[in-house]
Amino acid sequence: MQSIREVTSIIPPEIKSEVKIAKNYYLTDFFTSVGLFVLTMMLIRYVHNTVHWWFYVFMGIVGFSMLIRPKSNPELRIYQAILLAFTRDRAVYEPIDNNIGDEMEAKERGVN
Repeated sequence: MQSIREVTSIIPPEIKSEVKIAKNYYLTDFFTSVGLFVLTMMLIRYVHNTVHWWFYVFMGIVGFSMLIRPKSNPELRIYQAILLAFTRDRAVYEPIDNNIGDEMEAKERGVN
C-alpha cells in the first residue's frame, strides 16, 4: 500500500493546463461554442425569416473571432480580454503616459 506522501507526488503540479481536443481546439473553446450555439438558437426567433442564414453566418463569424488568441496576450482569448476590459476597476489602473519622460528631462535641464 502506498503512503499518503507517495500518492500526493503522483498528482501533476500543473493543474491549470487546458485540455486539448484537436490541434488548436480546447475544451473551453468547445463549451464557449456550445454556449454561443444555445444563444443563437434563443435569439433566432427574434430575427426575421428572410435573414436567418445571414444571422447564422454573423454568429459564426462572431464565435470564431471570439475564440482567436491575440498575439499581444496569447494566454487569453478575445472574449476574455473584452470581459476584463469591461470588468476591471478603473480607479486602480492608470493609462501609460509616454510624455512623462520628456517632462522629467525638461525639469532636469531647468527648462520650463
